Amino acid sequence: MLQTIERERGAQRISMPLACRGAERIASTDPNDFKAAQWQLCPNAVVFETRGDCVIIDGAGRPIARVFADESTEVLSPDAKINAVDLTPALLHYDFGLPPGQRARKKIVAYIDKYGLAPELRRRRELLRCGKLAGGWGL
Repeated sequence: MLQTIERERGAQRISMPLACRGAERIASTDPNDFKAAQWQLCPNAVVFETRGDCVIIDGAGRPIARVFADESTEVLSPDAKINAVDLTPALLHYDFGLPPGQRARKKIVAYIDKYGLAPELRRRRELLRCGKLAGGWGL
């Protein structure tokens, strides 16, 4: 049985799962659980760099990770400089709804799993919640 805790939010009294308190609140990286504003954190496009590497960027244009030719990855800070051949990104999907459709979600989850982006997305989700996420296109 799921344990809950009672909290008051304004004039409302809400009941939330006990597991949702503190750091455990961001344990899930399944984009199906993301709220609309958090979709900007997910892999959205790829930008190709001059050295032949590519950079996975999120929906707000922030770099997430650099992928090298041998498929290894390097996590980048949200305000990292990208040495792109062309700043026009190659989109991973063309579903711009919030949340994206099921096919786009599957592709996003595949990128998260393949390149091990879950810990970084959890960290960025917490930064977004606290209002400390830098970079992006002002979203």
